[in-house]
Amino acid sequence: MGYIRSFLKTKFINNFSWIVVGRVYQMLINLVVSMLSARYLGPSNYGLINYVASYTSLFTAFCTLGTNDTVVNELMGNRESEGKLIGTTIFSRICAGILSVVTVTLLIKNIDPGEPLTLWVALVYSTTLIFQSFETIKYWYQSLLRSKTTSIISIIAYTVVAVYKIILLIFKKSVVWFAAANAVDYAVIAVMFVIAYMHDNGKNQPLSVSFKIGIPFLKKSYHYIISGTMVALYGQMDKIMIGKMMNEEDVGYYSAAIVIYTMWAFVLSALIDSARTVIIPLFKKDKKLYEKRLVQLYCAIIYVSFAVAALIVIFAKPIIYILYGEHYLPATNALRVVAWSAAFSYLGVARNIWLVQNGQQKYEKHLALIGVLCNLVMNYFFIKLWGICGAAAATLITQIITNCIAGFFFKSIRRNNMLVLKAFNIFAVAKDFLAQRKSGGGGNK
Repeated sequence: MGYIRSFLKTKFINNFSWIVVGRVYQMLINLVVSMLSARYLGPSNYGLINYVASYTSLFTAFCTLGTNDTVVNELMGNRESEGKLIGTTIFSRICAGILSVVTVTLLIKNIDPGEPLTLWVALVYSTTLIFQSFETIKYWYQSLLRSKTTSIISIIAYTVVAVYKIILLIFKKSVVWFAAANAVDYAVIAVMFVIAYMHDNGKNQPLSVSFKIGIPFLKKSYHYIISGTMVALYGQMDKIMIGKMMNEEDVGYYSAAIVIYTMWAFVLSALIDSARTVIIPLFKKDKKLYEKRLVQLYCAIIYVSFAVAALIVIFAKPIIYILYGEHYLPATNALRVVAWSAAFSYLGVARNIWLVQNGQQKYEKHLALIGVLCNLVMNYFFIKLWGICGAAAATLITQIITNCIAGFFFKSIRRNNMLVLKAFNIFAVAKDFLAQRKSGGGGNK
């Protein structure tokens, strides 16, 4: 069993562990504070925040400018220009964020005229898009497998927001104050990321803006702006359509189901973030091992997600009752359906590793377009037939089509879909992994 102990001591596992520690802390804090907030706000006001959040999320991809999917790769290949690359990305994202806040506010004003409360919630909540710009620094730490720093920063930010929300509950503040919580979270993270970077790398690579570096980098990322916007469309379309075809109370029920099903997904994010920096260098060194590592990553995503989904199906009702109270029990069946979406959704996230390394980013927008069309049509009919359970079914089917089926229609990316199919054979993947570890072959430490 020595090879297993050796694996557990790798830099990958250390990095992964720190990400998980930060996310577990976030989950526990959110579990308590969100539960109390949702009960205090009730399904209607809780639904209002999530309704507005859906519109804001539509602009998230535009605000990131597609950089989240390419910045780690760029940083690993351009260490001498880290400060300029990070600074330029942050500056560009701040500009995009300001534009998005204005656009979201005007959009809500025209879609929901005569609703001042909705407008104020939209204005306050959307400022999150500006502060998210500083998340770029997180990817510098990830590129070095140093997620300990980012996890500590996140823990501090979550604690500040938890205290903020508890104060709101004590003084019984309005829904607008709760809408500001997300912005407070990212504002704290932004300040601390800048301080941390200046301490760790500010003297060697100070943050600066360089259009000479930024323009070519953004050209590589623009495919993800389009695809990310479309992914956001089919990711948030369900809440928007429920709000329009049903009511904000139903949005509240559905949002509760979504929060619970994604509550544990930080494990998948941590797994992908850590695996990315291990897998990317293998592309040029050992193509065969590179593909094996991808298959192992896909396999882990699939079966960890399926195991959690099975537990959620069994315990959905008591989970909702304990976390949100009896008023949210109408979300039970929607939760049982949407719980299975995590596996297929995060296969799509992990797929970006393959697309970037093979220079096939352009297909991301084609796949996302397929997802938007499928989700729009299915939501329209399924919500009419089955309400929020129909929206959950539309989400699940869309994720399966987009991330497991649609890729076969494009010859250039068909190879990745074949790797995904291999990942479903857990016995073959496990046997291959153990054989590699036992022989001491392959893998970065």
